[in-house]
Amino acid sequence: MQLPDPLTREPREPDVGSAEDWDQIERALGFSDFDLRRRERLWRSIDLLFTMYLSNEDIPDVRPADMRRALAALKRHATRLFVDLSPSGRLLRDSVFREQPFLNPDDAPKDKELDEGAEGAMVDLSLVILPDERRKQLLAGIAELITAVDEASQMVPKDKGGRGSDWRMKGLIKELSRLYAEVSGNEPGISRDPLTTKPGGPFFRFVKACLQTYAPHRLNTDEALAKTIQRVLKIKKWGQSVIQL
Repeated sequence: MQLPDPLTREPREPDVGSAEDWDQIERALGFSDFDLRRRERLWRSIDLLFTMYLSNEDIPDVRPADMRRALAALKRHATRLFVDLSPSGRLLRDSVFREQPFLNPDDAPKDKELDEGAEGAMVDLSLVILPDERRKQLLAGIAELITAVDEASQMVPKDKGGRGSDWRMKGLIKELSRLYAEVSGNEPGISRDPLTTKPGGPFFRFVKACLQTYAPHRLNTDEALAKTIQRVLKIKKWGQSVIQL
């Protein structure tokens, strides 16, 4: 079955927000007329951004301390398996005439299920459970994994504690700024009333209208939103946009 051409089929109304919500969004972008096809394109672009950044808010962020613990656990598990297959800690045959040990067998965590007799059986089993060539390949792979874990551990930044940065909101606002600049042709920014100093401007209204439509629970005060927008707009290095208009 051939799908209808999106340029010839009838455009759809957004399935989120009211007509008034989308009027506010379009006015902030500089549109004063009504074009349902344009509205659908905006809806799909904005919907993609909110899906990308706010659809999994219930998943906790991974902190550096969490990453360090996970890497440490992965190394323990890999080390235990390596020693199960090579009790000497060597990559090749378990012989003193072979290369230096890749790791110290004493570094492997103890398996509480193995008594002395079972540990002896594991030594015998390590030599026969796999063909020699396959065993060496597996040991080489585990050694590569352990090395990668060590390298990754050195790159994990220190955990400063406290509340982490709200990267979801920052990423969302940055993408909305790109969309705003592309559609309106104007530079995103914040303006303030000269008498009240309250934040405003078309980009501020655009972001606020989008949040009111898609994530009202994410709205705090106008001042808090303005400060977040200002911080985001000061960040120079960002990746490529997730949307193509």
